[in-house]
Amino acid sequence: MLTLLSAMYLVVRTASTQAEPIRVLVTGAAGQIAYSLLYSIAKGDVFGKDQPIILVLLDITPMLPVLDGVVMELQDCALPLLREVIPTDKVEVGFKDLDAAILVGSMPRKEGMERKDLLKANVAIFKTQGEALEKFAKKTVKVLVVGNPANTNCLIASKSAPSIPKENFSCLTRLDHNRARSQVAMRVGVPSDSVKNVIIWGNHSSTQYPDVHHAVVNRNGKEISGFDAVNDESWLKGDFISHLNKTYKTDVPLVLMNSFNTDEDTKKILQKYTHHQVKIHTFNQSRYPRINKESLLPVATNMSITGENEEAWYPPGHGDIYASFYNSGLLDKLIAEGKEYIFVSNIDNLGATVDLHILNHLMSQPTDKRCEFVMEVTDKTRADVKGGTLTQYDGKLRLLEIAQVPKAHVDEFKSVTKFKIFNTNNLWISLPAIKRLHEKNAMDMEIIVNPKTLDGGLNVIQLETAVGAAMKSFENALGINVPRSRFLPVKTTSDLLLVMSNLYSLREGSLTMSPRREFPTTPHVKLGSSFTKVRDFLRRFESIPDLLELDHLTVSGDVTFGKQLTLKGTVIIIANHGDRIDIPAGAMLENKIVSGNLRILDH
Repeated sequence: MLTLLSAMYLVVRTASTQAEPIRVLVTGAAGQIAYSLLYSIAKGDVFGKDQPIILVLLDITPMLPVLDGVVMELQDCALPLLREVIPTDKVEVGFKDLDAAILVGSMPRKEGMERKDLLKANVAIFKTQGEALEKFAKKTVKVLVVGNPANTNCLIASKSAPSIPKENFSCLTRLDHNRARSQVAMRVGVPSDSVKNVIIWGNHSSTQYPDVHHAVVNRNGKEISGFDAVNDESWLKGDFISHLNKTYKTDVPLVLMNSFNTDEDTKKILQKYTHHQVKIHTFNQSRYPRINKESLLPVATNMSITGENEEAWYPPGHGDIYASFYNSGLLDKLIAEGKEYIFVSNIDNLGATVDLHILNHLMSQPTDKRCEFVMEVTDKTRADVKGGTLTQYDGKLRLLEIAQVPKAHVDEFKSVTKFKIFNTNNLWISLPAIKRLHEKNAMDMEIIVNPKTLDGGLNVIQLETAVGAAMKSFENALGINVPRSRFLPVKTTSDLLLVMSNLYSLREGSLTMSPRREFPTTPHVKLGSSFTKVRDFLRRFESIPDLLELDHLTVSGDVTFGKQLTLKGTVIIIANHGDRIDIPAGAMLENKIVSGNLRILDH
């Protein structure tokens, strides 16, 4: 069985002296899987750093506008090996004179579909593609099938191209195996690479059987059988197989609230997700005029948001979600579909996922006693002293924000001993309650006066509201203290470094901290102004360092990081003005200060 990268390396091997470009096809090229592959192919990761490429992108006719955007992105990269990019919806163009074909496009698995249904839908696709390979491609073409069910799709394509050697066809079949390893690893509490010899029996149906009787688990340096390590036969026969074959076959939509500043860009991004098995809805929040601080009159001279009015308008904070959600018609639509709760979070909080334990608590209460509003809070650290906290007044829970605190009491508000929790802005809110309160005009939220200075120096006032401030308006409101792992905002490249590192891994859509880190706290990272833009950040790190034992990292000035670095304890790297520091590949810095003249001192 092949991993994705190793399989693609096997597709075509070309001599390093060859200068002629090879012609490579990617089907389903407007989809997310293909999108993640194209850059690696075009820059030489797959066919070699000295092999020119003609990249052919094939998709269905409705996706051609999306393909045009993909082509522009590839052209913007100015990749030296990429000789030409050809977007098309015609098989005679897509399969002509191919050296390699990566068949990603297939019918996606839809709600209620079992593997046999998926197989039936994909027969026609891969029969057509196999016949196109036979008719238009070179007889030496190497074919990699990615679209599921990959092994059967590969067989269909191969049988439909009898003059192409069958050994030229490969496919990716590790998904179910990897799922099984991951489930066992999480159940036992070890990394997935500590589980081996898991077997998958059967194919294309809900009777597929993951078998751990031959599996071996490495726990604390000792190998034991997978069956003994799990030590729960009912889970192996029940929940384990159920999770692998029918994971949450339900319909949970994603709703994005945009502002007038982000709406158009969001719609462009969402075009890439049209074939995903999730409904995505968007609506716009309101647009308010900024107020001149001196005259107390609107800055805007008309309703335009361009020209002299470009800075005259603003989105009035996330508290506007209630009115805008209602006015969009989406609230009534979701209620009519039988939805009861909406989970609200800031889009930059990568720790905010649907927690089934909280949802179960909400749904298990009697209908007349259900919580209409739940706010997730977590323990405050010195990095969170400005975060809003919960207070109780007149028998109701209320959110208190720092902007509402008189200056004389700000230090008291910031105390981690007096106010021990802060609002993560992960909220669970009853949809019928939102509708009831809005129609009765009973949504009571304090107005926050937010002073700003525009680029031209004009002092203005913005009137804003916070989504959590409405908490007191709902019945049976509740605060739940959740683990810090549910608050993982990525607002800066310092935050981005942490989530890209080996501190975190992605499991079933959630970022989880590595069990190999001894302490559950996240390191404190401060990257200087040379790292502010994502493009500069990526250029300065050849690869992301090992941060498992890092406590604190400060970097300032012109600093670059080589490959395979390890940072431990407290590390401070300061390049003075005019100096440059290059941390060499393979270095290990533990409790060190690196100064502008490359002196390395113990911290």
